[in-house]
Amino acid sequence: MNEVLLDNLIKELVDSGSTIDEAKIKNKVKTIIFNNQVNNFLAEIRRTMENYKNNPENEINHISITIVIKDYKINFNSEGINEHTLFDIASITKLFTLKLIYEFIKEGKIHYDDKINDLCPEFTELNNYTIKDAMKMFGTIETKGKLSSAINKENFIRILESAKILDYSYDSSNYTDIGFVILGYVLESISNLSLQELMDKYIFKPYDLNFTMYNPDGEKYRLLGNGNNLGMPHDYKTRINDGITGAAGLFSNGSDLFKLFNLLCNYEFFDKTFIEEMMNTYFLDDRQRKRSYAGIYISNNDNDISFAPKEYSNQTLGHQGFTGSIVIFDLINCFHISVLVDAIKNNAAKKAENFVHNCYDFKNTLVEHTIVLYLIIVYYSKNNVN
Repeated sequence: MNEVLLDNLIKELVDSGSTIDEAKIKNKVKTIIFNNQVNNFLAEIRRTMENYKNNPENEINHISITIVIKDYKINFNSEGINEHTLFDIASITKLFTLKLIYEFIKEGKIHYDDKINDLCPEFTELNNYTIKDAMKMFGTIETKGKLSSAINKENFIRILESAKILDYSYDSSNYTDIGFVILGYVLESISNLSLQELMDKYIFKPYDLNFTMYNPDGEKYRLLGNGNNLGMPHDYKTRINDGITGAAGLFSNGSDLFKLFNLLCNYEFFDKTFIEEMMNTYFLDDRQRKRSYAGIYISNNDNDISFAPKEYSNQTLGHQGFTGSIVIFDLINCFHISVLVDAIKNNAAKKAENFVHNCYDFKNTLVEHTIVLYLIIVYYSKNNVN
């Protein structure tokens, strides 16, 4: 057993920003390698995924999990899942809307300090609120009536246009959907294109993301995670707006999220400068988790309930959707986890009572498994062992 090599590999992880129990991880890796238990460990990972899916507390009907550790990939799909099975990814949609904003800024169509009511005068109460303020989820936005209570699209738009900023102190940010609903509206207004058309133009077609879309054809695709048989997203305010907002509504699958992971790691989706900007632009949510533009989780070295795990590098992005799906992208170590779930019963308002707690535990276990497996893979590769 080459302990010097293992120590160096662990040091490389720590140098990337990882916060791990070094002794615990080292002992586990040593035990697996010394006793030739790699296949047993892979079986343990699979059992972890099976147990999460089968735990009755979670009420998960179907699940699709992708784990990537550099060039090594694990797929776990419940029965009947294939590339034509799409999951409602809910707020993970915001990551794609952020990409549109990024492209519009690069093209000079909008600027960070543009005032929203200069771009869209119908937002008469937003006054000095800017594009960047909405990206950072600054302040508290209130509307005259709840978007979720809209009775039709026209009523939805009328409520949205009543948006008003209650606090300009910029002392706090609040993770809500409304800012990115407004940003989606702004992008549509200044481009005269729908969000679906903008996503097609800037994201789906250029990057060959063929299985990510609003309003997928229910005859062509099997739709899961949306809690209805209407072929519409679970989020009601998105549903009433023809299934499309900048905050929610997209459906996707593991293969497209894997492509997104590669694009992010190669700095093709966002360039390095923007990633660095995201890492340095954040607010702490009500559970003290660092969140950047679009509410995306970024590295937080002392928080076990962040979806940018402390065990990963300091260039890690994560997001979650209300439907229970999560994505994690470590851009330095090239780790990726996506968990897509069908966990909302038809016409149910939310997931099972214990789902969120169990989701955190599951995420933490998967993250530890990926760290251990990474060290095993790299250890063997440097010792020229298959």
